[in-house]
Amino acid sequence: MSSKRAYGNAVAKLRNGTDGEGATRLAELGALAELGLGEALDARKLAALALIQSELQSAQQRLKGMLDDGQITPPDYLKLLNATLAKSMERSLSLLGVGTFNAIFGDTGHDPEGLIDAEMFLQKTETPRPQ
Repeated sequence: MSSKRAYGNAVAKLRNGTDGEGATRLAELGALAELGLGEALDARKLAALALIQSELQSAQQRLKGMLDDGQITPPDYLKLLNATLAKSMERSLSLLGVGTFNAIFGDTGHDPEGLIDAEMFLQKTETPRPQ
């Protein structure tokens, strides 16, 4: 079975089952790693990688809340999110080693700041001015 098919099967199986959101995310991450590696990632490393991803998601949600509440500006949000993404990728690289990291995350893992189009983000988050 191809890695792409294994990924799809793992995700579909969990979405159709009764597993919680955390189990689904773990399965999706495991399937994504397997897709890149061509084999399953060691369970210990998968669990550690899942923790890094979970902490990234929590930080992103916290930053989004701060943005929504007006505690930070859109440019500050983008700067803080990019720093958080970079730190998560650094931790993932340290955990996995270069070869495994590259197989899973590719070039994007080395330049996570490029994941968000800053100009488009800032245009969409501009506060409309009263007329």
